[in-house]
Amino acid sequence: MRIRTVYIAMLGALTLLLAAAGEESAPRIPPAFPEGREWSQEAAPGRAAPLPLALPPGVSQPDASAVEMRATPPADANWIVKRMAESDDAAVRKRASEMWPVAETVMEDMDVFIHALADPSEEVRAGALERLKKMDSAEVFGYVMRIMVGGALEQVRAVDKALPAMDGILTSFMMETLRTDLETLLHRRIAAYCLGRMSAVSAVDVLGEYSWSDDDTLARACVDALYAIGAPQSMPHWMALLDHHDPYHRHLAVHALAALGGPNSFERLKRLILSGTEDPTLQSAALRALGQHPPDMLFPLLVEALGTNRALRSTALRMLREHAGVDFGWDMSAWREWLHARLHEAPSPIVPGQ
Repeated sequence: MRIRTVYIAMLGALTLLLAAAGEESAPRIPPAFPEGREWSQEAAPGRAAPLPLALPPGVSQPDASAVEMRATPPADANWIVKRMAESDDAAVRKRASEMWPVAETVMEDMDVFIHALADPSEEVRAGALERLKKMDSAEVFGYVMRIMVGGALEQVRAVDKALPAMDGILTSFMMETLRTDLETLLHRRIAAYCLGRMSAVSAVDVLGEYSWSDDDTLARACVDALYAIGAPQSMPHWMALLDHHDPYHRHLAVHALAALGGPNSFERLKRLILSGTEDPTLQSAALRALGQHPPDMLFPLLVEALGTNRALRSTALRMLREHAGVDFGWDMSAWREWLHARLHEAPSPIVPGQ
């Protein structure tokens, strides 16, 4: 009897379910089909409205009509880069700075101009440079940075050959890139390299300043660029860089001062060579770097170094033999007598008729 009662109850429930299914006139959404506009309340009036969201006490339900709909973003890479550049995330902003937005037409034009700037013909190079000056400098800068960051090897080589002709176009952009701490270190190193490659004399002070950067790779890029420029205006920076903590900077400073010449640089290097507290390797490099100076300046220094600096004696003796053409070995008295006679020798008599 109990079994019959349960059977009748189950049969009644099944009948009710079938009746409800027959009364529902709205189409049913397949489980794997995303709900879209065609399945909205207007398309399916028989569907129940969604339940309201439960909110914390004191918080009212937002008015759907007051919700501001964001406009569909335009299909433009520049729009994406701009949004990335405005991000609160530093990593996103960094990525935006690496996405140099340059139109493809500009890239194609620049490829032609860059190769023309390295053409063997002076006429072709001059024509390309004139065309390049008429372009937007910011676009030229964007092209160069984009190629130097991620271009193919042949593109990088082409840009590198063209850089010496682009000083007036790119210098201000490269200086600003180097100065900007928010720029990536890669971009700042590239900017320093380009300034050196362009022999940008106006960038000497900026390069000298960032040669003391806390980042060693950036500091070396700047000191390399300063050396590549080789302008007399860099003399004060090289004087200061002789005291830099990085031996790389100090060795470059020695060679730069020797190459620039002048009495001030010679006297500064002379003090370094004769000092009893300097690094012997640096002193030896300084002595060899001065090897092309006039004999009246070089020989007294070599004789003094031979007699006072034991670490440099071998280098000084070898240079005296090579440049003076005489050899007194380690006999300091003979060297001093020879030097005195050379510096005070009587001038050649004037022969009448000559």
